[in-house]
Amino acid sequence: MAKHCDLIVCSVSTYSQWAAFLSTEPYLWYRKQLTGDGPNLRLDWPQWSDGGLRPMLVGRPPLSASETVEGGAYGRGVPCDDDGALPAWLMEHLSRRIYSKHHASDLVLGGSLPRR
Repeated sequence: MAKHCDLIVCSVSTYSQWAAFLSTEPYLWYRKQLTGDGPNLRLDWPQWSDGGLRPMLVGRPPLSASETVEGGAYGRGVPCDDDGALPAWLMEHLSRRIYSKHHASDLVLGGSLPRR
């Protein structure tokens, strides 16, 4: 299930949107499937273009970037281009997650940590 992964790679599907919605982890979305003017990007779903209901935003207008990201924080959704390059902050986040899952660094499983 998506809640047990470190990163979700989404496709244009309701399943991907639900996986990202139900998880607390970052997710990648192909940039060419996003739309927006100015600095903000949004999901570009064909079924939304006719004014249909957006599955996760029923009864609420889309958030602006200033409402979703404050103080230089990063959102969970990360646009991904054809080259597959990922932002440095995401790579660092994933590296920390991997390190934290090693039994060698888990004290209650007999691991040890470096002195500081």
